Amino acid sequence: MDRLSRDQEDIAGLFKRMTFSGVRIITLSEGDVTHLHIGLKGTMNVLFLKDLTEKVRHGLRGRVEDGKSGGGNSYGYDVVRQFKRIRGDRERGTGVLNNEMYVGRLVWNRLRYLKDPDTGKRVSRLNPVSEWVIQEVPELRIIEQDLWDAVKARQAETTFSQPQRGNEALSERRRPRHLFAGLIRCGCCGGGYSMISKDLLGCSAARRRATRAPAITA
Repeated sequence: MDRLSRDQEDIAGLFKRMTFSGVRIITLSEGDVTHLHIGLKGTMNVLFLKDLTEKVRHGLRGRVEDGKSGGGNSYGYDVVRQFKRIRGDRERGTGVLNNEMYVGRLVWNRLRYLKDPDTGKRVSRLNPVSEWVIQEVPELRIIEQDLWDAVKARQAETTFSQPQRGNEALSERRRPRHLFAGLIRCGCCGGGYSMISKDLLGCSAARRRATRAPAITA
């Protein structure tokens, strides 16, 4: 039954609809599944997932307390498979500018992730500061403290780092999908560059002006 779902609500709903359609669920271990199996096994499967989650968190906490990464790779320390937005979220500690690894500090359990029951997507929630696990790892510092402090002061001054200031917050605007969107200009005509294929940038004005500009691999 746990191959169908380990969510108690899902398995109960599935069983109800299959019963309505005259379809039986038969497994090697339980045989002909009944309402009793759905209730007991559904609860056991939920408890299994909860216990597994606690064990994983316990193991990650031990790694952080040993000065090791609690999950994920920080840009600049290992291979980066997917580029993250540089600015990120100052309050949530996301993005390159807010990664405290650069100043020799590991912060774990800042966020928790929940699954939206309606959309099925994972959403993040900020944990209370009292639940954060912070470990100093000075040997991993690659940014001087003065530079870090200057960045934090600049973030505090800008409107886009303070959503509560109103509609001018950058977080409420439509963000570009690519890092240099709107910034790259053609050296031949001065026109803007845009994506002309999955991995290729080209001059947007080249066809209209009958010019030929070099393409850039994204």
